[in-house]
Amino acid sequence: MSPLYPDFYLIDVEIEVEGNFGGSRMFLNELRPATAGLPLGLNSFWNVRLHPKFPWIDYLNNVDFVCPQVYGHGVDPVGKLILSQQSYAEIPNAPEVPMSMVAGDMHTFKGMRPTPEQVTQFLSAADADPFIQGVIMWGRRQYADPSRSVADVLRLSVEECGRTIPQQPLGWAK
Repeated sequence: MSPLYPDFYLIDVEIEVEGNFGGSRMFLNELRPATAGLPLGLNSFWNVRLHPKFPWIDYLNNVDFVCPQVYGHGVDPVGKLILSQQSYAEIPNAPEVPMSMVAGDMHTFKGMRPTPEQVTQFLSAADADPFIQGVIMWGRRQYADPSRSVADVLRLSVEECGRTIPQQPLGWAK
């Protein structure tokens, strides 16, 4: 079996870094060198406008692309994708970072679940956009072995290829 080599690394940060500018800089100063040679992406909120205390500029200065979590939760996923693109494009004084990936949802959240038609519409809209190169669809399922989640299996695969998974530096969070 040949080793798995990741194509990119996604930073999944949300509410835990809102207002935590110093901690975010500490985290990024450790992470960027640890992922040298590997594209680094920001996987976070879908609408920048709703999170004015998020350290957007710090993250955008350190990533190669953004992959917002455009979860429709059963409500107009294509409209949310368009609004997400607009909100990222309007960040004042931000470097131009491509939205080359987007994340959609395929799970139930607070009783809401996208319909198959909404998932298809979202995927079609992403496919039609010349700048979006990939889509990640989030779901909540266990791997075939119920004692190991998909994340555990992927983590083991990455570690077996000789690349360590970057760890968060102590003290970065509030």
